[in-house]
Amino acid sequence: MDHRPLHVFFFAVMIACLQSATPPQDLQFPLDETSASRQRRLYNGSKPYLNDSLSELQKAMPELRGLKAGEKDLPALLTQIGQEIEMLSLQMPNLISSEEVIQSRPGSRSGRSSRQRFNYLILVHRTTTGAEMSEYRTDLQNRSIGQPSEDPRAPTAHGFVLAWKYFHPTVRSESQFRYLGRQKIDGRDADVVAFSQTPGVVRVPGEIRIGDESFPMLHQGIAWIEESSFRILRLRTDLLAPQPEAQLEKLTTTVDFAEVQIPHSKLRLWLPRMAVVDWKTIPGNSVTLSPTVVSGRYLERHLYSHYHLYQVEVKIGS
Repeated sequence: MDHRPLHVFFFAVMIACLQSATPPQDLQFPLDETSASRQRRLYNGSKPYLNDSLSELQKAMPELRGLKAGEKDLPALLTQIGQEIEMLSLQMPNLISSEEVIQSRPGSRSGRSSRQRFNYLILVHRTTTGAEMSEYRTDLQNRSIGQPSEDPRAPTAHGFVLAWKYFHPTVRSESQFRYLGRQKIDGRDADVVAFSQTPGVVRVPGEIRIGDESFPMLHQGIAWIEESSFRILRLRTDLLAPQPEAQLEKLTTTVDFAEVQIPHSKLRLWLPRMAVVDWKTIPGNSVTLSPTVVSGRYLERHLYSHYHLYQVEVKIGS
């Protein structure tokens, strides 16, 4: 039997479980349920950590230690972050970089990890309203890597270049925000902002997919924004609430961004340099697990380097 972990697509946008087409028998879905009503049903009663005290947040997230509480004009800050995101989106060309993916199962008996290397492509499609970015991968022989549901070589997590989407002006109304204070991160002064997506109003949520059924994936998170540039230095996201129906207890993603000088151009872009995904499936005695989802904790680390311009007319091999 091929035991495989949950396969995750972030921001572009779903989590898919590799398994049989039939969901567990104990799952029931109202026939007249809309996307908005399903969001409200699955996340009803969620308690976003955006509402927790600072001491509670620091206890739950060691990376917040050293944060100094403060106040700031949050609407003005969000506007400046949004403007910076829009400007960077307009500057974005087609890019390719090297990606190393390290996968492991902390606490497993084997303790083994696997490493893979890919070419990581960011392709940009210009529209009348802005830019749409898509992510692709090839192996080192330039052969296309398919989606995780189709290709066993594919890494679990995708879409990190779009991790800042929660702060984009076009979707900002779908979340609540709270200014937490200031903190130094990698020697830089940063404003720290918590956010939480609002169930029922998110137009294009992520998805957790089980067979032919899908579940909206809503997030909460913490962003560290460079004080001098309004660019996101680090973004942590978590599930808004555990999703036992979808066999997912925890999903934490942390993406670190950095300025990158693109060779043979004057472009200095803000791009992912590292992403860490940490998730945990529901133990087998909690729900009827699909036979291809093994309960436990999974960890996947993505490292990016050597970004450079990519010419679309170059054909990706099959």
